Amino acid sequence: MIEPSVPEQEEERLNELDALQILDTLPEKDYDNLTKIASTICGTKISLVSLVDSKRQWFKSKHGLEVPETPRELAFCAHAINTPNEPLIINDAREDDRFHDNPLVTGYPNVIFYAGMPLVTDNSQALGTLCVIDSEPKELSEDQLEALNALAKQIVNLFELRKKRMELERSIRSLEINNLELQRFAGMVAHDIKQPVSIINGLIEFLKESDDNGWSEESKVVLEKIENSSDKLIYYIEGLLKYTKEVHLENLKKEYIPVSEIKGYVNDLFSVEHVSFSFTSNVESVNANRIVAERVILNLVTNAIKYVGKKQIEIDLDINEKDNVYTISISDNGPGIDESDRERIFELFNVLDPTNKDSTGMGLAVVKKLVIGEGGDIWVDTADKGGAKFSFTLPK
Repeated sequence: MIEPSVPEQEEERLNELDALQILDTLPEKDYDNLTKIASTICGTKISLVSLVDSKRQWFKSKHGLEVPETPRELAFCAHAINTPNEPLIINDAREDDRFHDNPLVTGYPNVIFYAGMPLVTDNSQALGTLCVIDSEPKELSEDQLEALNALAKQIVNLFELRKKRMELERSIRSLEINNLELQRFAGMVAHDIKQPVSIINGLIEFLKESDDNGWSEESKVVLEKIENSSDKLIYYIEGLLKYTKEVHLENLKKEYIPVSEIKGYVNDLFSVEHVSFSFTSNVESVNANRIVAERVILNLVTNAIKYVGKKQIEIDLDINEKDNVYTISISDNGPGIDESDRERIFELFNVLDPTNKDSTGMGLAVVKKLVIGEGGDIWVDTADKGGAKFSFTLPK
């Protein structure tokens, strides 16, 4: 007996067979009908759809045979896949040096006649064969060989349908995930709208309480802040909608954001007497997704102001670039966050203070999702002033 040689592109062939996810699956009528037809046309007792794995040949369909597989070194089909463009015909295996003492010939199922048509994919990989087998010597006519070839092509078509069905199932699963994301998105938008709306409302209250009905210089400045906040609100809503629609398809394009623009934006939105900012950076600009970077900074600064709990709030914003990674940190002079809570504050709907009716427990979960979606990380530790220090990274 001569064992079959290994095809030149064996690794590629096995990868394509694995990608099909068909090995050890249950019988299917579509395949069983074709093996029955093949056996009838060729007048043989046995017909198989044989798939050659690394150590065995496994039968997706078997007509007239009970065993589910045989070792690869004994398999006639393992020889057949080495000539993918032509059938392997063995009229009498007892007279063939490759097979005359093969246990499948000398014992059950007594393979004397064998005709195997390789199952060749669009990538020119022979995954196995459609074969017909008999325990007596035999010859097939040209018409029988053509019919066997046609049936083999139909089996390859079933393989292609299987791949398309798996792709469709993956798409459906992805759509289901997207639908869940969209449901959460409604809550995310509601949460993030609160910050700029609160700013607008505060400025409007200032105008209402003013004794001067005319437009003073101070009033003009306030109106300008209202306009800027409103514009930013619209900008964020549009950007977040775009981000949500495209986050599962492709990342939004990065752009260089000047650090001076980030400083100006933070100062404009949070220019309150009892809040002071300090800015440090070793770069002039940040190459990042603008929507994500600004939204995360806005959320973290807002949280710092909200939870410091002191008359004078001090916030430090540091932007550092090293090894093509930006690390952006927001520190405050508040009470800080207990070490035991530093992981769970990023969990969805997790609120450290249950009595705080203004907190939904979504903000930091959203922030973490956005940062991780950009390939970064986020964490919290203790600031130099004893408060909380939130840091996140964004790849350059």
